[in-house]
Amino acid sequence: MPLEGHARDDLRATFGAELVRRRLAQGLRQSDLAGLIGGAARTISELESGRRAPSDRMCRRLAEALERGRDPVAAARTEVELIRAAGPALVVFARRRPPRLRRARETEEARREIDATIAAERARRAAATAKFADLFEGELRAQARRGPVGSAAEAFPDRWPRVPPRRGC
Repeated sequence: MPLEGHARDDLRATFGAELVRRRLAQGLRQSDLAGLIGGAARTISELESGRRAPSDRMCRRLAEALERGRDPVAAARTEVELIRAAGPALVVFARRRPPRLRRARETEEARREIDATIAAERARRAAATAKFADLFEGELRAQARRGPVGSAAEAFPDRWPRVPPRRGC
């Protein structure tokens, strides 16, 4: 499915960048990856540049090719990450039959791992933000005890470099 404008740029920035990063991490050229999935190098080029929207089947084939020789959960995790990177541009085909139970378990395990990673990163960022807010609040209270100040250098004397005034400019 050809894309234009902002949709193309968004897909290139998300899915295309993720695919390029994973392909280069494996040391593969576009033609190598195309051979592994049984497609053409032009297809890989179009996916990476955002000119073609990926399908759920293509994400699965790409994940299996990129994670060949590794455990099935790694391939399922890569598939889920590629699908999430594709976002609303993902083309979903109607399935004739449900996925096999083992594959469904692997995909669910991969989703749980990804969600746990995202939750841990959010918690780390929230803790860092809270720490910064506490430090900032402490500095504001210290400043209030010192009284009004005329400049940032006076407000934060230990953080502001002292620069001698310029003469005769």
